[in-house]
Parts: sequence; C-alpha cells; structure tokens
Amino acid sequence: MKPDQKATCPSAEPKAGAVLLGVVKQDGEVALLSQRIEIDEHFIETASQGRDLGQRFRFASPCAAKGCANWSGHHCMVLDIARQLAHIEPHVDELLPACSIRTTCRWFMQEGGDACRICPKINTGFAEVETV
Repeated sequence: MKPDQKATCPSAEPKAGAVLLGVVKQDGEVALLSQRIEIDEHFIETASQGRDLGQRFRFASPCAAKGCANWSGHHCMVLDIARQLAHIEPHVDELLPACSIRTTCRWFMQEGGDACRICPKINTGFAEVETV
C-alpha cells in the first residue's frame, strides 16, 4: 500500500462511493468480485428494493479505524469476532479468492492470506456486532 493510501474496510455500509465487494450467495458465503465497482445513489436505490442490501451484498470503503465500533485501538476485530461466533477458520490449502481491494484491505494488512480465506465466509451481520 502506498503511504498516502488509506486502508480499506471490507465490511462497510452501502453508501455512494463505496466499492461493491461481493454478492452474498444462497449458502450465505460471499462471491467476491475481481473487478472494482464503485456504487452510487442510483445503485443503492435500485438494489434496496426487496431484501436488505446487507443480506445481498458486501461493500468496502475507507477504514474508519478509531471511528468504528469494531476497532480495538490497534486493529479491526471483525475477523476475531467471526472466529468466535461462527468458529470460522481459514483452510490453508485454499487458493486466495479474487478480490478488488486486496492491496489496501485492512484485514489483509493484519493477517495476510488467512484473512482472504475467511473473508468470503463473513457477511455484514458479523461487522455489525459490537463488543462490550
């Protein structure tokens, strides 16, 4: 990552300017997109018809770090929370999935390829879990 680039949160809110990271499949896993697609208000309005956006898609945007409930003070806790709640662990023999944000991804910067192997198994619901 370039020094002037900000880390990207791979589990962000659907807002104009966010990146469409993936589509949630029927089994709950996320099919990550290899192409970077920035969303706009029109996408949000259209895609909001029907089910909740967070149940259908995953989004990425600049990491809020200290401004996020999932920030521990020095790292993002979403992967930790996912492991605890759903017993999700990476399968080291798996190839890394395609990803449009890997070079700036907060989770990849923290845990390397292990984060990429867990990422498709996390849906927005995990990112919204607040710690006490």
